[in-house]
Amino acid sequence: MPPSSSGDELSYDSIAWELSHGDGFSVDYGNAEFRRPYDQAQAAADDPTVFHISDTSSGPITYRPPVFPAVFSLTNRLAGRQFYLIRIFNALCMSATAGLVAWFLFREFGQLPVLVVIILWLADVRTRLYARAILTEPLALLLINLSAVAVTRSVEGRFLVPQLFVFYALAVAGVHAVAKPMRNHGVESH
Repeated sequence: MPPSSSGDELSYDSIAWELSHGDGFSVDYGNAEFRRPYDQAQAAADDPTVFHISDTSSGPITYRPPVFPAVFSLTNRLAGRQFYLIRIFNALCMSATAGLVAWFLFREFGQLPVLVVIILWLADVRTRLYARAILTEPLALLLINLSAVAVTRSVEGRFLVPQLFVFYALAVAGVHAVAKPMRNHGVESH
C-alpha cells in the first residue's frame, strides 16, 4: 500500500520518486506514473478520500531534509516502485534504536530500567507508527542515539583512538542535521 496521501509521507514519496528518475530534489504530485499506486489504492478503498491526492504542485522544494528521501530513492532504484523496502529500513532503524537504548541502560543500570523502557516502548503508539510510516523520524532517532553513544563512550575513554571520536561525532551530527532539521526539534534553523 502507498503511504498516507495527507501529511509528510506524500512529499517524501514524491521527492524519492523524482530523485530516482533524475529530476532532482522536487515534487510532482500531478505525475500520472507517480500517482498510480495512490489511484489504485483509492479505487479499492472503502473510503475514497483515504488515498486522494488533491494537490498537483510540482517543482523544486527546500523544506524537507534530504537524507531520508535519498535512502527512499535508492530503494526505488533497487526494487522499482514499492513501499516495503523503506518500511523495512524504518523498522530496522527503530529496532537498532531500541537495541542501543537497551544495551546502554543494561550496561549502566541493570535489567529493571531496560524492562521499564521496553514496556513504554511497546505501549507508545508512535513506536509502531514510525516503524511503518514513511517518515524521517526512525532514521533521526537512530542518529541521535548513535551520537549519545559516541559521546558517552568518548567521555568514558572507551574509543580505541580518542581523536577518531571527533570525526565520528561530527559525521553523525552532520548526517543528522540533514536527516532531521533542528526546526523539528524545537529550534528554528533558518
